[in-house]
Amino acid sequence: MNKVIMTNAYLGKKGVELKIVSGDKSVAAFSIAVKKDFKEKEYNYFNCTIWGKQAEFMANNQDKISRVGIIGRLENRSYEKDGVTKYITEIICDHVEVQEWKKEGEEGTNKPNNDITPIDDGDIPF
Repeated sequence: MNKVIMTNAYLGKKGVELKIVSGDKSVAAFSIAVKKDFKEKEYNYFNCTIWGKQAEFMANNQDKISRVGIIGRLENRSYEKDGVTKYITEIICDHVEVQEWKKEGEEGTNKPNNDITPIDDGDIPF
């Protein structure tokens, strides 16, 4: 069984990138940061993808969201760029739930200092 459940994940600093594919399908890419341990301040970072109305919701509300919970699955994919095969592991989200909204005027100061380096638009195969 391939099931990923993460809670209290900070929405990545790079935000949510929404794209429309195949004419009318919405897809959003974003990253999350999840604490490795409750006591430590070390984080694991994950790239996520979500489709449909939830993708649009995430994109439209990204400036208001602080933390989310996600349910999905891990997926590996590869593609070629400049003759080099690149591999990606990401979480394909079935459901995203807002667990904490930013307070009025908050700029996201409670987020971890690091973030995933975004993939260049030319690197995304869709």
